Amino acid sequence: MKVPVLDAHSLDRLTCSIPIVTRLVVATELASTQDEARRLAEAGAEPGTVVLAHQQTGGRGSRGRPWYSPAEAGLYFSMILRSAGDPATQPRWTLAASLAVCR
Repeated sequence: MKVPVLDAHSLDRLTCSIPIVTRLVVATELASTQDEARRLAEAGAEPGTVVLAHQQTGGRGSRGRPWYSPAEAGLYFSMILRSAGDPATQPRWTLAASLAVCR
C-alpha cells in the first residue's frame, strides 16, 4: 500500500497541534533521517525537531541493520530529544512513539 506524499505545508498543519513538535524538516529523499537529525542537533536544533523523509537510501534499524525505506511506502522520521532520561529506558521511547503513531 502506497502512502500519499504530503507536502511540508500539509504536514505543518497536521503537526501544529502537537506540543512536543517544535519544527518539521521534510525531505523527498535522505540517506538517513537519524543522520540528518544528528547533524541538525549538533548544529543547535532545538528538541522537538522532527526530520521526515519520503524515502531513505541508507536507513538503519536496530543494531545497525539495513532498513528498507522505499518511496511512499512508510513513515520515515527521527525526532531530536534531549535528556530522555535513564539510558536503560531510552528504547521505550521508540515503542511509545510507535504506539502513538498507530493510535
